[in-house]
Amino acid sequence: MTAIVLAYHAIEAGLPPLSIEPDLFRDHLATIEDAGVRVVGLGDIANASDEPRVAITFDDGFASVVENAAPALVERGLPATVFCVAGHLGGVNDWPREPPPQRRLASAAELAACGTEIGSHGMTHLPLDQASEADLRREVVDSRSALEEALGVAVEWFAYPGGSVAGRELVERTYAGACAVGNRALSPGFDRFELPRVEMHYLRRPSLLRRVLGGGRAYLALRRTGRRLRPGSG
Repeated sequence: MTAIVLAYHAIEAGLPPLSIEPDLFRDHLATIEDAGVRVVGLGDIANASDEPRVAITFDDGFASVVENAAPALVERGLPATVFCVAGHLGGVNDWPREPPPQRRLASAAELAACGTEIGSHGMTHLPLDQASEADLRREVVDSRSALEEALGVAVEWFAYPGGSVAGRELVERTYAGACAVGNRALSPGFDRFELPRVEMHYLRRPSLLRRVLGGGRAYLALRRTGRRLRPGSG
């Protein structure tokens, strides 16, 4: 079984690890289609199935996702989830430890019109293992309320800022599921509130993406080792 959640950030020209060029993103979509792997929403990939499937996610809510990724997805009729930092809509990614340069984040109006599912990536992108009790409620609960009010849509999924899985009890009470990192495919008995994702910085080359979609796991294991040596983003 192939069941993988892909994690992108900005879809624009720029330096890795956050940027993937728009033409390369379209090549990724073509590679997925050529592999015969169905693209589904997070709710569907989190349901047990033997069908090969992929979910596409974007962290942070960059304007370039609305401008460059959403049209390519709509053109193909493919679902995706954009995890937004609720307190920064229409601003820039100026939270601590974010690698330069600063990038513009999509506004509420842009996100509401982009045709993707919207998820929460916290209120300020504070890693939950650094959060006080008040911070935790703000990042997990208040971020959902703020996004739903600003966009007029239901927000059912959460992505842990910085990849730090903490505050599980509150996340489970607030959302239908949550995404982490991990650079691995879903395995039997996966945790709906800690879905692993593959960071697309490591699968920039379509040939590598094709290999992983075909069941190759050795490369992902190698990348997991490498990520432990690099400060995380997410």
